[in-house]
Amino acid sequence: MKIRNGFVSNSSSSSFVVASPKKLKTIEVIKEVLFPTEETFVDPYEHYSFSPEHAHHSESCICGAVLVRGHESWPISEICDIILNEVKEQKPNNKKAIIDGFSGWYEGIPDYDNFELPTGETDWVSYHKSELKCRKRLAEKFIKDNPNSYIYVFEFSDNDGSLYQSLEHGNTFYNVPHVKISRH
Repeated sequence: MKIRNGFVSNSSSSSFVVASPKKLKTIEVIKEVLFPTEETFVDPYEHYSFSPEHAHHSESCICGAVLVRGHESWPISEICDIILNEVKEQKPNNKKAIIDGFSGWYEGIPDYDNFELPTGETDWVSYHKSELKCRKRLAEKFIKDNPNSYIYVFEFSDNDGSLYQSLEHGNTFYNVPHVKISRH
């Protein structure tokens, strides 16, 4: 179970490289492709509030969590509108945008610890060259694996509120081929 407790100081963001069988040009098409059976988009987190009157003590902590809302949810039309606004700002199958979409932490991206110089410093020039080469390879593979698709890149951050946190951590693109890249 995922739990989100009020203000989160360790915000994150994730990018998504998404392959759609249709051009996402209207809310109706977005709903058909991404959310064919859903009417609401449900927050993957339960929301708790801490209250002194519900506190109890154990050896290691003081606990006072009270479930106040359960899972939030939003109409699919609202989610589709957000996605449509993101789509309006990009051209599908833009190779540079797809390569940029793979920027962040993803399986196969080199670890900068492997680029340590004898002085103990990181060889950032070599790291960035290797990382770009890897992102290009991942983007080309995603394009090849999804022929005849419209490929888009989205980025969502939990720093933008509970709706965007849900878009980042929920199953927003569950119904289409996609890759999630963590940009913590």
